[in-house]
Parts: sequence; C-alpha cells; structure tokens
Amino acid sequence: MKKSLSETFLKDCEMYFSREMNIPPAKPAMIILDITHRCNLKCAMCDISKDGFDPKKEFTSKEVFKVIDDMSDWGVKELVLSGGEALLRSDIFEILNYARGKVNTGILTNGILIDDSVFKKIEPYLSEGSLSLTISLDGINAKTHDFIRGKAGAFEKTTALLKKLSDLKKKNPRVNFNVISIILNANLEELERIFKFVKSLSANTMQFQPLLPNNLRLEKRYLTSFWVPESRYAVLDRVMDRIIAGKRQYPDFLVNSERDLHLVKKYFRRELRPDEVKCYAIFKTMLISMDGKATACNTSYGNVRKQNLKEMWKSPEAANSRRIIKNCANPCLLPCFTDSRLYSLKGITAEFIRSSKKFSLAERKNEMMKAMKTLDSYRAELENKHAL
Repeated sequence: MKKSLSETFLKDCEMYFSREMNIPPAKPAMIILDITHRCNLKCAMCDISKDGFDPKKEFTSKEVFKVIDDMSDWGVKELVLSGGEALLRSDIFEILNYARGKVNTGILTNGILIDDSVFKKIEPYLSEGSLSLTISLDGINAKTHDFIRGKAGAFEKTTALLKKLSDLKKKNPRVNFNVISIILNANLEELERIFKFVKSLSANTMQFQPLLPNNLRLEKRYLTSFWVPESRYAVLDRVMDRIIAGKRQYPDFLVNSERDLHLVKKYFRRELRPDEVKCYAIFKTMLISMDGKATACNTSYGNVRKQNLKEMWKSPEAANSRRIIKNCANPCLLPCFTDSRLYSLKGITAEFIRSSKKFSLAERKNEMMKAMKTLDSYRAELENKHAL
C-alpha cells in the first residue's frame, strides 16, 4: 500500500484526542513560516500590504536555516513558506537548497514572479519532489482575478504558470502543484469554473478559503465590501451545492471537507456556531509570524529567535494558547487550522472507511485491525486519566 491507512488513522486520532484532553501531540503536522511581508501585489482583501514592511523584522537566512534544523531534529517534515510573496526573497533558492533532504517545502505564491528564467531554476526542486507550490487563483477571467489581486496582467501570468506546471506534471508525475481560491462576493459565480479549470490541469489539489476580513489578525471579524451580502445568499447556496457535488466526484482532489463546504453558507450568514467548528491551530500546525512569534488568533506562545520549536510547543504558554483556541467564540473555516474530518471520531472513521475502498479486502482487514488497536489504546489512556 502506498500509504498505511492505519498510520493516517493513528495521526487523526492523536490529533483528535490531543485536543479533547488539551495535551499537545508529539509534534505538529506542519510549520508555517511567514518569511516576508513584502509583496508584488495589492490584493483588495489582504491586510499585509496595508500593514507596512519593516525589513528589520524579516528573518535572516541563518534564522530560516535554524528553523529547518529544529524541524529536522524534531522530526517535523512539512514546512510551508508564506508571506507576502515568498519568492521576493533574494535567498529563496539558498533556503530551498538548505531544506533539501531535511524537510518537504511548500511555497504559497501568486505565481507572478515565476517567469521562464525562474521556472528553469525552480523546476529541479519540483521534479525531484522536494518542493510543492500552492498558487492563488481567484477568478476564471482577467477582469475578476486582476481586480481582486490589484494588478493588471496578474491573471495572464498566473494561468501561464499553471499551464507550465501542468505540462511538467505530464512528463513527471512527482511534480506537486496546488491551487487555492478565496471565496468572496466578487467571484461567487466563477468558483465552479475555477474548480473545473484547475482539475483539467491535473493539479494535485484545489481548496477554497472563505474570506477572512483581516488576514493578519484572524480574531478580527467585520463586514467588508467583499463579504457575501444577504441579497446574494441564494447564489452562494447554489454555488456551494455545485462545489459539494464536485467534492463527491473528486473527494481527494478538493481539500475542503463536504461538511466544511456546507458550513460556508452559515459562515457568510454569520450563523456559524463555535460548537460546529474545531480549530486545530497549535495542535496540528505551528504558525510563526515574521517577528518570530509562534501565534494563533489573539494569542502567542514563544519566539523562535529565543527558543527552539519543541520548547515553544511544550511550553505553559502554548498550553494556555490551546485553551484560548478551544474556547474561540468566533470561528473561521481556514483550511490549515480547521478540519471537519477531525471534528468527531465518527468523521475520522468515515474517512478511514472511504479511503479503504481503494485497497484489496485483505489489506482493508489488516488495516482495520491496526485501527481498532489504536482506538483501544486511546480508550485505555482516557480511562487511566479519568481514574487519576
């Protein structure tokens, strides 16, 4: 089997029970490192360009290398470089070289800077599988995408890159590229076509992210002109139903869970209840902001410039931050933090059963026995904890 079902099940159970007991997992699934707030676009819904850029706060190459070394020593394999636009860093290829063989690196990018010359430099990393790209695409035509991204010609450059990546993937299946689209009032009618376009390119995954009114301070929620208004709820519902149909057709391609896609309707109506969403920030992810702080909504728990990753993860400050996250009264649906697959044991089991259908009966039986042992071990742990 390419990937053990019971292994995935074990990790999902660990994450679920860790949150229930407020005990951190041994390590996060990924580190998201905000390596710059410089950007070559002025996206209408993004606060980074409004926040100003202080070059003194930006990580040095050595500081990024230290994070990579800490991850490698700790056994955390997934690093996501975020921004701003990460490719504006002059040392980006030094970082990619340093990460080779230590961690798997992903870059969130608008794709504008990857012209022919940059593509030639980045191609070896993609071809060997040490780098994945996640590209932002918010419209199916230049008018919409360029308006949202604040730059004429952005759509042309981004889609040209996506087509190059598609061609490269046809030659080398190891190439990993993904697309993310923000759900907002300006692009509602185009979301389904974006989905179909990205699927036609044979991208690895697609995901939708409901608008965050403030993407620097996630705890702040307010209405903006990009929020879906009441007059457009019927359109929102129609579009989300079509996206849900796409999820059912291509369950592994669309990252969002079907449950979360349904909840998008409630999110924009401002009816999403805290008990309907479980945030796994500081459980499955560690987000490090450009000032070095490990952060989540309205809370922080250490600074990577002063401590190593493991110390921060297991610190009393992190435990307090987890309590704050668990009691969030204003939930979002940010895919890197929330995951309906982990909402309940029923959801985890349903995903296990769905995934098992790809394998033979003998393999399914073997993996099922391992999964049952995993549940037994957690039940015993919970009973012991209760007895104490």
